[in-house]
Amino acid sequence: MLKCTKIMTLMVVATLFSISFVSCSKIGTQSDSKNSFTLFTPISTDYPSVDNPNLAWTYHWPEDYDSVLEASTAPATDLDGNCYFIGHNSYLYALSPSGEVRWNKKDYYRPLSVDKLTITEEGILAESGSLQLISFDGEIIWEIDSMLRDYYLAPNGTLFCFTLDKKVLGIDAKGKTMWSTKDIPQKMSLEGAFFDSNSNGYFVMYCPETDTQKSHYCIVSISPTGDIRWNKRLPHNRGDFINEFLPNNTIQDTFLLAYTTDSGPESENEEYDYYTMERKEEKILEAYNLDFEKVWEVKVPRMGIYEDRYAVSKENNFTIVFNEVDMNTHNSPLINSYLTCFSKEGTKMWERAFDYSIATCPTFDAHQNMYLWFYSTDYNLCSMNPDGSFRWTYYLEHSNGCKFPVTLSPVGSIFTTSRYQSLMFCVK
Repeated sequence: MLKCTKIMTLMVVATLFSISFVSCSKIGTQSDSKNSFTLFTPISTDYPSVDNPNLAWTYHWPEDYDSVLEASTAPATDLDGNCYFIGHNSYLYALSPSGEVRWNKKDYYRPLSVDKLTITEEGILAESGSLQLISFDGEIIWEIDSMLRDYYLAPNGTLFCFTLDKKVLGIDAKGKTMWSTKDIPQKMSLEGAFFDSNSNGYFVMYCPETDTQKSHYCIVSISPTGDIRWNKRLPHNRGDFINEFLPNNTIQDTFLLAYTTDSGPESENEEYDYYTMERKEEKILEAYNLDFEKVWEVKVPRMGIYEDRYAVSKENNFTIVFNEVDMNTHNSPLINSYLTCFSKEGTKMWERAFDYSIATCPTFDAHQNMYLWFYSTDYNLCSMNPDGSFRWTYYLEHSNGCKFPVTLSPVGSIFTTSRYQSLMFCVK
């Protein structure tokens, strides 16, 4: 009887220990044999819909400016609907949901290949000679003095940091280095990046070739634990790759790349207008799986070029903007603009044609409604249903176009900033 009692006691202790261990383990941590790390918490992108748009406020910065100072980053938002951005005057601004300046800080800069501030539940990531995590009250929580070129936040909260000496660091929410890789070829320069839903990063690199005096593009895929999954050279010629055409949000199991088919000059001495010819020639959309195996392609005979990113819906469909222009006429007038949706299998789900240029790729809310900007005389800001039909159109006065894709906030507001103006707009 005593022996059974001891056995039962040991089983209860072991069970309680197991429960305690499980309850102390939580999503948002990584650990190795010696350390435990706390990952960042990205801001949710399940934004509420904006159904009856009206201008809430306009902010003009700096108030005593002598020249035009556009925003150098797209507006970004926290959970409370505060707006953050960096101006070309190198100020980091924090605006309240009602448009009042909460604080600003001087000498801040955007990363080289990223045009948006990184906002997490822990704070704001920004660069001022060092990478800093700044509280929502404007106080520096920590900073890293390593000279960084770019940084990208993965969906799981791992911060990928590219240093000037060609290292890639994985940084956690406490500013600690979780891992480091030196396997990136030294001569590559970073051009852009995107992530899949498993937080694997896909980094587009420009690669000069010293021996041949030529160059090419490649994509290096790195796991959230710092392992290089693969390094693939892009097909076609270097000049054919359209490096603006990358996902604007997280991909699932497929991504698209776009190429022109211009063959270039026949001889080195031939005068050649690359700008005109790459827009005249046929374009190719190619879809790849996460191992960089091509799964389908579509040829696009229209004149023009893909000038912006594309958006990926929760249903894994791709929504693409294309402005068709007449390259055979002076000033290349618009023929039509197109918003096209492809499934991940390459089926054209729908396509809408418009008489006005489309300025930005769509931004999705939680219901997969789209928000984007047109250069129309009747409206500029608009929202569309998932099938491309209009939900509403709105004319935002005093805005000279739209510099970045529309930003949505968790409290149901829209932020947008214009070209050649120091203006930030909030629509609710």
